[in-house]
Amino acid sequence: MPETQGLQSTADSSVRIGPHQQLINGPWVDSRDARTIAVECPANRTVIAPTPRGGAADVDDAVQAAHAAFPAWSRVTPSERGRLLLKIADSTEARVEELEAQTPVTREAEHARSR
Repeated sequence: MPETQGLQSTADSSVRIGPHQQLINGPWVDSRDARTIAVECPANRTVIAPTPRGGAADVDDAVQAAHAAFPAWSRVTPSERGRLLLKIADSTEARVEELEAQTPVTREAEHARSR
């Protein structure tokens, strides 16, 4: 994918896509070197949004965060993990209309919906 330093989204302004960051150790953060890549619409190759281009330092941050979280997470029972995943699924289902509104629509997707 091409680099997009300073590139703005060409998506319909009513469609909110974001955040344009990566989730590492809790907060949403930019890539350490602030580089981005373009996310393109597969139907017409227009840029939908920039997204962080994580590098080695970002990978190191994510691995360190996962390593630090492992002791506590490994003590969570499988049934509790299942409950947590179901809670995430319920939250996602409750926001399905909002999430669909944020999803760029391609001609193919629109055609599939109309069937």
